[in-house]
Amino acid sequence: MSSHKPALLALVAIIFCLAERSQGQIDYNLVLLANPENNCLNGFNDVWGLEHSNGTEYAVVGTRCGTSIYDLANPEMPVLVADVPGAPGVWRDMKNWGDKIYVVADQGSMGIQVIDLADTSEVRSWNFNPVSGSDTLKKAHNLFIDAQGLMYVAGSHLNAGGVVIFNINADDSIPPISGFGPPEYAHDVVVNEAREIMLTSDIYVGNFSVHTLDRNDLMNIGVTTEASQETGSSFTHNAWTTDDGNIAFVTDEVPGAFVEAYDISDLDDIIFLDKYAPFSTLGSNVTPHNVHVKGNHLIISFYRDGVKIVDISRPANLVEVGGYDTQPGNGSGCWGAFPFLHSDLVLATDISTGFFVLQPNYSVQACHLEGLVMDELGNMIDSAYIQVLTYDSVHEYSGSSGNYATGIVDQTTLPENPGRSASNTVRVLVSKKGYESKDTMITFLPGMVVNQDFVLQEASLPVELISFSVGEKDCNNQLLWRVGSEINHSHFEVESSSDGIFFNPEASIFPPAIAGDSYEYLDAQIDRKNYYRLKQVDLDGTVDYSPVIFIENKCVGSGERLLIYPNPVQSYLNLETDLEIKTLVISDNSGKTIMDFPGDVSNNIDISHLAPGLYYLRIIAKNMTRVDKIFKTQ
Repeated sequence: MSSHKPALLALVAIIFCLAERSQGQIDYNLVLLANPENNCLNGFNDVWGLEHSNGTEYAVVGTRCGTSIYDLANPEMPVLVADVPGAPGVWRDMKNWGDKIYVVADQGSMGIQVIDLADTSEVRSWNFNPVSGSDTLKKAHNLFIDAQGLMYVAGSHLNAGGVVIFNINADDSIPPISGFGPPEYAHDVVVNEAREIMLTSDIYVGNFSVHTLDRNDLMNIGVTTEASQETGSSFTHNAWTTDDGNIAFVTDEVPGAFVEAYDISDLDDIIFLDKYAPFSTLGSNVTPHNVHVKGNHLIISFYRDGVKIVDISRPANLVEVGGYDTQPGNGSGCWGAFPFLHSDLVLATDISTGFFVLQPNYSVQACHLEGLVMDELGNMIDSAYIQVLTYDSVHEYSGSSGNYATGIVDQTTLPENPGRSASNTVRVLVSKKGYESKDTMITFLPGMVVNQDFVLQEASLPVELISFSVGEKDCNNQLLWRVGSEINHSHFEVESSSDGIFFNPEASIFPPAIAGDSYEYLDAQIDRKNYYRLKQVDLDGTVDYSPVIFIENKCVGSGERLLIYPNPVQSYLNLETDLEIKTLVISDNSGKTIMDFPGDVSNNIDISHLAPGLYYLRIIAKNMTRVDKIFKTQ
């Protein structure tokens, strides 16, 4: 039996989550109930949950040591029922059929592990290695069990890594093979019952595929591929559908990628609807991992951003309505988020900080704002920049037909903060180069759509802003911008903000004595996260504002600086750190060590000889172990 943190932890955590994190994120509408200790010190991976035949809910937690099972009768004090050893590995995936849990791991040779939870006082487990032709299933990446008792295993040694289907009904101890998907590597698989379709995430191809299932004979499952769809970052990691099977949500496990929504109701005409990433860290290369759908909400494990809840009542206008940061520091972040218990608890696993029990508030509603942007003659304006100036400065661009769709969470549900308004009457700024900006106060309505069109007037701007960017230079923030013509221009004022709403003047920048088109400003007084904008001042005092830009400066913070870039990488992997690195290991997706650097590590690691694909970079330093996924390109 594992030890547990004091009961006071839950109270302290609840108080803490009402405060804004130092990283600029806030925890809201998702409350921490427990974060129990675990006997495995090597790290965590996925999480699942089940309702036992005895009526108790259990958490099934994947670790790098095996599988931990917690009794959730009191979700504020989870009780460790069993630690079931398994193949050591970076990733472990678990699903259940009744009181039996089925487990696969992406390393080792245990095959499929079965954990019998029928008697929780005496948990039993065994492994089996299915054989197909001359191949034996030793490891796999993912599995899914449908309502018919069919188990779909993806990313194994069998069927060239394609889906292999097992019939648990025939034998729930050692299920026999009853079908195959296409013989192409699938990283993830999910089945929708309403339409009898199977979605595979074809990660190395960069798309998801939709297959119809013939389950009339459970010992001879038919699979027909109907459609494939490339995803935005071409590294499709996981997919899930709405209950009716008409909308699919997918993740690309790539830094800076989005969760994307697709209408798959007509498989001959799959339509992209919208994409989502947390605005509070947009531009800082956070990676989405897995997405699940529960009712009108997405529950997403989003690496360094923790768990996110997104309202999908309007699938073409995704709005974040909750979040909890499982690791507000610089760790690897959240890999698993399970929402399907009848109690509505969300179970989450962070690679470094372990298992979390969270209580969501699904009653919180999104406020949607939709409409058109046009000029005075009624001509539609594309690429107009719409900013909703809430705490994380939600923004959107109008489409080719002038249409836009955005939204915010009900602001009255956010934690109290002296610098944040609790009102749903919010400032909205619409801008486009060549037009006068429109600054409007709009009252958003929870659970409803506010339709608002914007008419912009053409303007003769004294300054044409060609580019505006921010980067890191010697642990300072370096702002660079270029301009075209400068007519009746007085000066620029650089303004900064820690929240994207309230800006303070930093410096006045006047045109150089010798005419030029490039400007630079170096900001040394920085927070970890900064927003910037330019205030352009004319000779007559008229002002105009640039779009807001954002940077997360990794030099600022705990003092444990560790930068790994670029990622994806082609030739040289660069490390910038103040840490004393003891060991650095690069392993492939099977867990095999490819490169090993004990002791001193060079700042530039040549990996040009490695084949394209996914690798794991493990860094062991004093008081810190970190594992990152590295994507090697051609």
